[in-house]
Amino acid sequence: KESVWDRFREGLQPLRDAGKLGAVVFQFPKWFLPSPASYRFMEDLREWLPDFGIAIEFRQVAWMKEERRARVIKFLQDHGFTYVVVDEPQGFSSSVPPVVAVTAPLGMVRFHGRNRETWEKKGISTAEKFRYLYEPSELQPWVPKVRDMAKRAGEAHAIFNNCYSDYAVRNAEDLGTLLS
Repeated sequence: KESVWDRFREGLQPLRDAGKLGAVVFQFPKWFLPSPASYRFMEDLREWLPDFGIAIEFRQVAWMKEERRARVIKFLQDHGFTYVVVDEPQGFSSSVPPVVAVTAPLGMVRFHGRNRETWEKKGISTAEKFRYLYEPSELQPWVPKVRDMAKRAGEAHAIFNNCYSDYAVRNAEDLGTLLS
């Protein structure tokens, strides 16, 4: 019997064959806390997607607390998972600090915007939640970080999730200009 994971892999295969799939991103919610069960689940991902790049994004500050950070980074390295570095509003339990770490042959940064007013607001659209247009001066500090990630990993992807209107495209172009 075909499993859900078999079907998922089959769906990903054309992207992979075309060279268009860097990694499958697993963005875990704020209730995904550091626990033996959470670590086991991530280990299972490697079994379910053995030949695919896997990127892990946490939405819970506890994963990157100072006292746990090194263990989490080592776990991701040991399993070949890309750690997704984030730029997002700070000061919430669902906010992870922008810790730059390279844990696999692909580095990744996701830019979610810095809209504190909507970060945990209920009842709004996704586009409204991520309605934030970065100024080039806000992206500039990321230039050496992205370059360093690319050098250390071999490749780095910058993904803009500020999906209101054309904000993501505009900011991707801005970062591209800054990197060139």
